[in-house]
Amino acid sequence: MKKIILCPNPNRDRGMETTRRADAILRQMGFQTVVCPPFKDQKDGAYGDYKTRPLTAELKSADLLITFGGDGTILHLAKLVALNKIPVLGINMGGLGFIAELEAGELEALRKLKDWDFQTEQRMMLDVTVQREGRQIYTNLGLNDAVIREGPISHVIHLKISSDGRHLADIAGDGVIVATPPGPRPPPCPPGGRWWSRWPRPWWSVPSAPTTCAFRPMSSRRSTR
Repeated sequence: MKKIILCPNPNRDRGMETTRRADAILRQMGFQTVVCPPFKDQKDGAYGDYKTRPLTAELKSADLLITFGGDGTILHLAKLVALNKIPVLGINMGGLGFIAELEAGELEALRKLKDWDFQTEQRMMLDVTVQREGRQIYTNLGLNDAVIREGPISHVIHLKISSDGRHLADIAGDGVIVATPPGPRPPPCPPGGRWWSRWPRPWWSVPSAPTTCAFRPMSSRRSTR
């Protein structure tokens, strides 16, 4: 029996109405379902009468994870599901929903899961490491983007950007955004035109509020460091 985790954002799916409808459809087709909170420290009663279970433990035996919320819910869970190699299906209950596949009014499409015959789309992720004096002090995975910014006190910072050991640019401004193809919304474009890359899956380096218009977005191949 296939096991599907339902991860509703209680701030989007108030009363768990959409989650309940999806749960009923999936159980009718014979799937095992379990509800797991996508976020920590939720208020009591946020998930109605559902008895939620710890997400990390349930991922070990799951076959699919379905989110109910906006793109932020998917991005928040991206690292966990990537490490467990589990596909994610997003049901949009937020704004535009660039990453989510279905809208809340399209739950009948879940019946297509019955034969478990579907295609998955691979998404590029960023493997981020912060080093200080040659020592690693932070590491993480990101689906959308990684942001280097000035910190709690607003001031201009100066950054040196290199790619595969080659110097690319010196940037002065609020920071820089390194984005994957899903990227910040809208896609990073310089004033006056769109930038295209000949690489099918580039990552982008986008200056954040640079001090001069001479700093433009740069794209690079997937394997670039």
